[in-house]
Amino acid sequence: KNVTCNGMCNGVMIGGATGGTPPYSYYIPQTEMPSPDSITNLCAGAYQVQVTDANSCMVPDSIFITEPAAFVANAGNDTSLCPGIGSLLNGAATGGVPPYTYQWSPSSGLSNANVSNPTANPGSSIAYALLVTDSNNCTNSDSVNFSVYPAPSISPTSLMNVSCNGGNNGQIYTSVSGGTAPYTYLWNTSATVPNINTLVAGTYSVT
Repeated sequence: KNVTCNGMCNGVMIGGATGGTPPYSYYIPQTEMPSPDSITNLCAGAYQVQVTDANSCMVPDSIFITEPAAFVANAGNDTSLCPGIGSLLNGAATGGVPPYTYQWSPSSGLSNANVSNPTANPGSSIAYALLVTDSNNCTNSDSVNFSVYPAPSISPTSLMNVSCNGGNNGQIYTSVSGGTAPYTYLWNTSATVPNINTLVAGTYSVT
């Protein structure tokens, strides 16, 4: 029986001698563990086995205990996003023995906590932990940070109406708080500056 998880020492040699005079005993010099039927707790590697029957007749044999490739979970790169904008989590795993099962925690803000690539839309900054299990029940974990920027808020600080009918001397000055500077602006006039002037009477909006 081979090692189930990379780096463990749970391999087993099970005796299967025939001929000679039973009962048999098995001995692996590297481990100094004689046994009448099996030798346990073996790490991956090659072993020389001495099989001895009831008449003290001994024959050599060899076994090779294997192990799976190193099992590694990867939760993906840290991500920054704006409130209300979802992003895929890029969970993956390598090594071990596929297929894998995935478990994200906490599950808040996730479309599905039991798939490798759920959509995350958290309301605030959060760290998601990923636990991956392979078909031998070996586990590995990783985590990823989601930074949610505060939403910017814009408000007019100064508003000047048009002074004469048909004029164009209106002005709007704005102030922005929150979010992360520098800011970009887009008015419904196609202007891309924070403050606009030479305005005629009308309705103006900015994003």
